Amino acid sequence: MPIDFHDHNNQSTYASREAEARWVQTIEQHVRLQGMRVLDLGCGCGIYTKALALSGAGFAQPDRKIHLT
Repeated sequence: MPIDFHDHNNQSTYASREAEARWVQTIEQHVRLQGMRVLDLGCGCGIYTKALALSGAGFAQPDRKIHLT
């Protein structure tokens, strides 16, 4: 079900979200993020991008309209 972000009750739905601690711990167990460059394709509001950056990863957020001509 889509969220209506224009509805006053939903305005901070994503802004206040953070990546779940278990997700961050699982990633850190398998990948050394310090100094690694990460591409978060389709990052939306950047919840996971922020978590990766706080773990030491550099990142790019190409969440823009790309015109293919």
